[in-house]
Amino acid sequence: MNQDPDYPILPPNEFSHKELVYALEKISEFDSFLESIIQHESPTQLILEGIRDWFLEQGFTGFGIQVDFTYEQYQVLEGLDSSIFNLATCPTNHYRYLLSVSGRCFGKVALCTERSKNPFSEEFYRYLGNLLMEGVDNLLYMRGMAIIKQQLIEKIQDEFQSATLGNGIHLILKQLLELVDFSNVLIVFEEFDFPSGYLIRTLFFEKDQWIRSGSAKFHPAQTLVSDISRVSQLSHEMVQENLEFLDFRAGDIFVAPQKEPVGRVFLTLEERNTSSFLDDILEILIRALEEVLTRYFRDKSHLSRHFSPGHVERLLDTLQKEKHLAPSEKNCGIIYADISGFTSLSEKVLKTPARIANFVNQWSQLVLEILYSRGGAYDKLVGDCMIGIFGPPFFEWERPECIQRLVDCSIEISQGTRSMVLDPELQNAIQTEMPDYQLGVAIGINYTPLFVGQLGPGRSYSGLSSGMNETARLQGLAVNGEILFLDHMIEEIHSRELPFMITGPFSQKVKNVAEALKYYRMKIS
Repeated sequence: MNQDPDYPILPPNEFSHKELVYALEKISEFDSFLESIIQHESPTQLILEGIRDWFLEQGFTGFGIQVDFTYEQYQVLEGLDSSIFNLATCPTNHYRYLLSVSGRCFGKVALCTERSKNPFSEEFYRYLGNLLMEGVDNLLYMRGMAIIKQQLIEKIQDEFQSATLGNGIHLILKQLLELVDFSNVLIVFEEFDFPSGYLIRTLFFEKDQWIRSGSAKFHPAQTLVSDISRVSQLSHEMVQENLEFLDFRAGDIFVAPQKEPVGRVFLTLEERNTSSFLDDILEILIRALEEVLTRYFRDKSHLSRHFSPGHVERLLDTLQKEKHLAPSEKNCGIIYADISGFTSLSEKVLKTPARIANFVNQWSQLVLEILYSRGGAYDKLVGDCMIGIFGPPFFEWERPECIQRLVDCSIEISQGTRSMVLDPELQNAIQTEMPDYQLGVAIGINYTPLFVGQLGPGRSYSGLSSGMNETARLQGLAVNGEILFLDHMIEEIHSRELPFMITGPFSQKVKNVAEALKYYRMKIS
């Protein structure tokens, strides 16, 4: 009950039948009034002013209300001074009430009447005001929670643009600590991590401070989506191992477009708490975590299109992610790797679009793993030609190391393609239709200035320069088992003393390049 703190509320049997009938009528009218406010979704200030006007219409001669929604505070007064809320005791014919739900006080209301203008006793108006405050309580509590949730989400949206996952969660927990005193938070969620597969991630916080994280690989058939009970058990075990607590709350985390939960959050308490306010806080925490994880998964998915898992993790953990991805002119290594004889292979052996696509997917997966293992970034796949860039996103290598990584990657791609395990049916078809065919690649590499970064409407990571065009034309001169590189790279490559035959220099005029290309050949097989 939201009792006047100055006087006890008399029980209903102390009032006349006429007074009780009047009270029921007013409660019904007030409920209808509040329902109309909810339906109109009026701003908070107008809601409070509407409540004021309704009370004044019922014969109350003064009304005051103060509410504190953590992020927003409001006050409406009519016929009363704000000092009414601070007086030790209330004057005659004045009534004060606390607005609270589940023991959480979020406001005060003051009313006053003028005996000569009202047909009922002062005790009855105190009793009536207390009954009506139940509706005010519930309405303003819901409004307050909506404001807290909206403000929290807006803060996340404003501050998470440059925040990491850990910092984003820290921002949420820091705000929640202003609302409720919790002990620890454990967050468990699943994600797909190339090339490791499905992982369970755990993040553990004391108050709003990150303490530790972990991950465990598991089979897709045992993912959180298909086995929520197993992950719940795992989460409970981790909580039991790490925490001493008397109470906790747990809730599922959903991220669109998934229809099943992708995670669970545990909010632990040092004291038992049965307050429904805590359940509302947990709901806000879950919604905020969903916002953060949605952004995290979206950013990770986008970055994983171009960068290795290690580079993706570093980008997601830095506050300067956008700076690293912004277009700029940098010296980069470039590789063009093209499947030799692919046109004939497609026409004579693969034949159907599905088999062609499956073959290219298998090969490109192999090449991508090699590219990422050497620190390269994926630009694009054009037909059967894969384009990679060395240097992005952190540009930490000097020219010699960048060229070394570029050459090592090229050699591994050439050797890996040659030894790629094919489907037995496909292997037999090649031996039958193209008995002299040897699976391999023709590669062109270069080290050149690029304007590189997230480009275009899809913000794909790519590079632009005449050097890209030169590398593409250079690759077109290569044959199966060859790596061609421009003559300005010969010093770094010769210093490696590689066990492969290098011949040149050669000079060749090519289409859409003003000067003839001067290059060397490295024969891998």
